[in-house]
Parts: sequence; C-alpha cells; structure tokens
Amino acid sequence: MNREELENRKREVEDRYGAWISHNLQLQDDLYTIRRGVAGGNEARVRRVLQLVADLAHEPIERLRVLDLGAFEGLFAVELARRGATVVAVEGREASLEKMRLAKEALELENLEVRLEDVRTLDPQRHGKFDVLLCLGLLYHLDAPDVFQLLEHMRDLCNDLVIIETNVAPYPSERREHRGRQYWGLAVPEPPPDTPPLSRDALWSSIGNPKSFWLTRASLCNVLADMGYSSVLNCHLPPLLEERANRATFAALAAHSASHWATAIPGLSVDQRARPAARERAGSANCLPAHVAAVNR
Repeated sequence: MNREELENRKREVEDRYGAWISHNLQLQDDLYTIRRGVAGGNEARVRRVLQLVADLAHEPIERLRVLDLGAFEGLFAVELARRGATVVAVEGREASLEKMRLAKEALELENLEVRLEDVRTLDPQRHGKFDVLLCLGLLYHLDAPDVFQLLEHMRDLCNDLVIIETNVAPYPSERREHRGRQYWGLAVPEPPPDTPPLSRDALWSSIGNPKSFWLTRASLCNVLADMGYSSVLNCHLPPLLEERANRATFAALAAHSASHWATAIPGLSVDQRARPAARERAGSANCLPAHVAAVNR
C-alpha cells in the first residue's frame, strides 16, 4: 500500500473500531498507529520480551515458531514477525484483531497469521507445536478453572519457552483446587457487562466471565512446576518504564530431560513447593488498582 492508501485504511479501521489504545506500531516511515515516539511504555515491554526470547529460546528468532495469546493490537506479534519468526497471533475481539491485521498488511508480514479465537478453545492438534509462547496481560483476566486449563494447554502447545506477564495477587485471600493441588490467589471483579464494547475498559477486560482469579506469585510458580516446567524465572531486566508491585514477568522453561529436582540433595524434598514472600503473606490492598482495592477492602 502507498501512503495515501494506508492512511485511508487506517481511517476506516478507526471509524469502525475506534482508535488504537495501547500498541503503537510503525506502519510506514513516520506513520504510526498512535503517534511517533514512545506512547505508553509498551516499547519497554517489547524490549523485555525480545530480550528474553533472544536469551532463553534454543534457536535464533528467525527459526522460531511463536504463539501470541491475547495478542490485542499486535505489537509483540508484529515485532517478532518483523525479525523473522513465524508467528500465530490469537485474539478474542474483532476490533483488536482488525487493527493487528492492518499492521500485518501494511508491513507485508506473510509470516504472521492472525486468528479470531477464544484462548479457552486452544487445541494442540489444530494449532500445532510452538517454540515460544507469549501470554502477556491475559492470564489475570481468567477465572478458575479456566486459568488452570489455559496453563495446561500452553504446556501442551509449547516445546520450550513460555513468557507470562500478568497481575499477581498481593496476598493469598482465597484457595482454588486443580487436579488435587491447592493454589492461592484473589478473586477480582471485571468491568460490568454494560461497559461500552469499544471502550478501553472493555477491550482490556475478560470475555464472558464477571470476575477473574489472580494467582499469587508463589502459587503461579507452583502451578507451572506441577505442569512440567523445570525452571521459572522472574524477570527484572530489561526494565519497564513503570514497575508495579502487583505485576510480574515470568519465563518458564519446559523440562527437556530428567529434572535436577529429582537429584538427591540432603535436606531438600523432591516435592519442595514455592513459598509466598513476606509481603504476600502480609498483604496490602494498596498494591491493587483503585477500583479493585475498593471492592476488596
């Protein structure tokens, strides 16, 4: 597309689905989805994710098959595709998917496939296997048992590296059970169903569930261990523009051989569980977004 055609297409998408609200993509020269330069800090999130993939994946980026769950407006999927990865981006809302589709067309990314699907319907037979799986800003919009089932599907779909960016519960308020194991977290309300569908609140919310279950850091690590990940790393570098106490980025590595956890080390149990940090045990409503903290006080 030439500049005029692209501007017209962008205007058509915005007229139908609203302006881009989060992902600032460079479509052509100085034409961006939001504005030229840094817009909202997602650029730092991209830098962190790209660095994790470069450091931890077992193949160069251009040889990776990547699945981006809840891809939203497509920033992470597009940036990986621009670097040569084969990317499948799954998004549950048409408005966000069409914005991502415009970027795919503008940048002529034949190695990027966009799919309008609910992540709760993932199927390894239909989607195949991936080297890297991204679950960014999605997990904390699911309630139990869906949050556990998605994590299981993610393990089935990914051979190597899973990157999860999510809100975590600041204290263990409620318990949920999955496959005989107990995990702790916090039930958090989602925006009400009458929220305007193209508003920021609606586009950044769950699909169909009125509340979600945020796992604590310790319980999320334990879920991942129970599902066959040999290592779970909490990323602090590269830094984000704004770090939040109740949000974290994890890299989970699938076990490729016998776990060293099984090695006999005096004083250590093979079934050792991650324990909550002191601040998790104490808890604080001040770690929550304002509207959530008000509900849980």
